[in-house]
Amino acid sequence: GHLLRNGGFDPAPDGRPAEWTVRDSGQKVSLDAAEKPQDAARSLRLDVVRDAGENYGEILQVVRVKPATLYVLQGELRMTQARLGVLQIKRHKDGREIDRFSTQEAAPGRWQAVSLEFSSGEADSVQVLCRWRQNRTCVGQTAWYANLRMTEKGPAPAVVEKSERAKREQQ
Repeated sequence: GHLLRNGGFDPAPDGRPAEWTVRDSGQKVSLDAAEKPQDAARSLRLDVVRDAGENYGEILQVVRVKPATLYVLQGELRMTQARLGVLQIKRHKDGREIDRFSTQEAAPGRWQAVSLEFSSGEADSVQVLCRWRQNRTCVGQTAWYANLRMTEKGPAPAVVEKSERAKREQQ
């Protein structure tokens, strides 16, 4: 099943994407019915309009996950500049971040499909994020996100941990 709510970015009454949390860093967030993949009704558009420093901007959704399960995050990205934006997963357990993984970056100028397979490990939830750079070199640039999907693939392969003794013997 499809686990993301509103991966097609339907609008909420305020015009922002329903079911998504927009972390406001002063950038322009909108829904774009003109610039989108052929099979999408719209895209999420992010215009970098001000220098917000080295931290990435983000729009996110929290999804509950089963432990030790494989998932796939897929979407389509378009950027006006290389290295502008990515899709990212942050794994959480009991409300604390464990780690994070990002998709490859899209080449500028065209829509590009990206995907990320990951194991939930011990996580009980993940944040699915649309992220973008927003420093001074990115002002005036635009990132679009479309057709986001997260699906469950099945049980993750077991990871064999070395015993503490074996680790010490290797050192």
